[in-house]
Amino acid sequence: MHPNATIAKKSFDRPNLKIVIKRKPQNGPRGAFEPLAEEMAKTMNAKGAVSGKSTIVYCATRKEVEDITAAIVSNLAHHLVRQSNNALTLDDATKLASSNVRPYHGAMSIPHRTEAHTDFLIGKVTIIVATVAFGMG
Repeated sequence: MHPNATIAKKSFDRPNLKIVIKRKPQNGPRGAFEPLAEEMAKTMNAKGAVSGKSTIVYCATRKEVEDITAAIVSNLAHHLVRQSNNALTLDDATKLASSNVRPYHGAMSIPHRTEAHTDFLIGKVTIIVATVAFGMG
């Protein structure tokens, strides 16, 4: 570094952000998202909107992104069916869950990545499951 460089120190405290790190459960990484899906189902309204929460799940690989996205969608859909006392079919619940949970990784086409990113930023998508490159571009 240049000897006359300016060093700026500021807090990066963001009280609106919550970072949670959890130990991988005995039943594998898919089991870690059961509580997330359950909490999301409780806050989802009849039109599928979720109030006030956004979640980014970071994964190491594209395959893990796809697997974890599918696990969250499946868990959420089952919670929605139970919560509705079977008024929702599993197919309808899966469509609703899929509209709130999206994958994001480098093997996706640019339009699909852009759509997932934009939908997450404007709150249309509640959970994005991404490789660590998400948000860097």
